[in-house]
Amino acid sequence: MIKLTATPKSRQDINELAAFLQSLNTPTPGMRKRLGDVVRGLFAFRFINEGSPSGQWASLKDRTRIERIREGYGAAHPILERSSDYRRSFTDLANADNYEMTILRPDGWTMKFGSSDWRVSELEGGRSDMEARPVTLLENSEEDDIGDALDRLFQQAADDLGMARGA
Repeated sequence: MIKLTATPKSRQDINELAAFLQSLNTPTPGMRKRLGDVVRGLFAFRFINEGSPSGQWASLKDRTRIERIREGYGAAHPILERSSDYRRSFTDLANADNYEMTILRPDGWTMKFGSSDWRVSELEGGRSDMEARPVTLLENSEEDDIGDALDRLFQQAADDLGMARGA
């Protein structure tokens, strides 16, 4: 028969691990900012590339091109950008329409990012006479980028507590 007995050191290690896991239950302001920067960067990618890694947004209709020219903008590009306010509502944390919310639950947390601009539902989802041009619909590779950022944040939290890697 094998008998395991806790030592003061093993109890301390368990308590430190429990404290570390508890600390991950509420993201720090720095963690929220760094994660938000990653997501806002992915949104910026949408505007720069006029679409996602797997496909571009639909071209603008003739009537929209005419309207853009009449208003003094380029006929076809950049899509979803005239004054740049719509783009900034997704990409600029200081923009009044930039949306970021952290929801804390007993079993973890969720962060939501986006824009509260009045045009979001129509442009994200499209309508009968207009193709959708989603900014917030992320692809698997982009979700992996967010996962990698979370891994780095959690590793930094462990490093800050002096926890050994893989030990």
